[in-house]
Amino acid sequence: MEKKNIWKRWKGSYASYVMIFFFTYIMTGSLASVLSVYLTGIGKSVSQMSLIVSASGIFGLGIVPLAGYLCDRLQNPRLICMILLICMGGLALIYPRCQAVWALFLLQGFIGSFLNATLPVSEQLAASSPYRYGILRVWGTFGFALGAQAAGIAVERFPSVVLFSMIAVSGLLAVAGYLGVVENNEDPMKYAKAKDLSGLSSSSILRSPSFALYLVISFLLSGCASLNSSCVPLMLTGFGIPMGAVGTVLSISTLVEIPMLLFSNRFMDSFSAKSLLVITTVIFTAQFSLYALAGAPWAAVSTVILLKAVASTLMMMVNLKTVRNLLPPEAATLGLAVVSACSSLGAIVIQNLGGLAMEAFQIRALYMAMAALTVFVLTLALPLRVGNREKVFG
Repeated sequence: MEKKNIWKRWKGSYASYVMIFFFTYIMTGSLASVLSVYLTGIGKSVSQMSLIVSASGIFGLGIVPLAGYLCDRLQNPRLICMILLICMGGLALIYPRCQAVWALFLLQGFIGSFLNATLPVSEQLAASSPYRYGILRVWGTFGFALGAQAAGIAVERFPSVVLFSMIAVSGLLAVAGYLGVVENNEDPMKYAKAKDLSGLSSSSILRSPSFALYLVISFLLSGCASLNSSCVPLMLTGFGIPMGAVGTVLSISTLVEIPMLLFSNRFMDSFSAKSLLVITTVIFTAQFSLYALAGAPWAAVSTVILLKAVASTLMMMVNLKTVRNLLPPEAATLGLAVVSACSSLGAIVIQNLGGLAMEAFQIRALYMAMAALTVFVLTLALPLRVGNREKVFG
């Protein structure tokens, strides 16, 4: 009887949603903060590192939209996410035992795409849950900060198996969180269960000109953000900063976004998606420009702390708000998955081009080119037509 009471209290509880965000973002922070340094540290060239990192995007082109379609079609997003996370944890344990580029490419492709496929679902769960978006999503910030710090220490002081074991365990704990999320027919937190999704497809939602334009914007902006995640640790270590300290810098930068998340209901629903997209793009442009001009470690570190996580988190929230306002509710998860896949394609192209550029030019020149590209994104964002009909973050 006592076990049944514990399970009943766990179902739909705030703690179950917290576990999803906290441990999912521990994995994200661990991979994002040190993967480029880990790969170059085991002897991979910058171009090989870029190829391996881009595998997440390549595999994600198929896996992320498929996962989104299955979530909408089967009306059981938590089951899809649990399967993906369990598989990801098993593959993470194999990662430190591999040295061949092709093996690392395959492992990174599956691990990264499985993780990326769960992110749109977790965002949708937070926006549709009985709890306010900001007080759920902020736990992802804490998880990312802890993951970045722990990963930096693990790479610097311990065998690589420690890092990937931490990722695998975090995946299993996130599964425990999904077990507590109520089924869609038990709670208002649900996808459009009465809709017939047989005619819903990626091609049908692409017929919206505004959505198609937003995909182009996501391709470019997310590609730059992905390349930036790989470049920042290399830039900081290039200034002579040890890897453990790099993890600390990335952890602090993540904590800066906490007020933005906690008060997201105050401003994210007050402004249009277009206005927020323009603001986000301007922040990216400023960030890349400051990296290009940074001549001392303090300048680079200050920019990372103040702008990196803020820009990336704003972009994720803008994705959610834009898709929810461009597409009908029954297409929201599939739409987010398509945006994620398009973002993955951008990461593939720009990550590999950036890797080749880093071997030919200084990283500061690469950042200047990224700043110019985000200015072009800004010109694309200005004619975007998107309303503000749906309140997502309240």
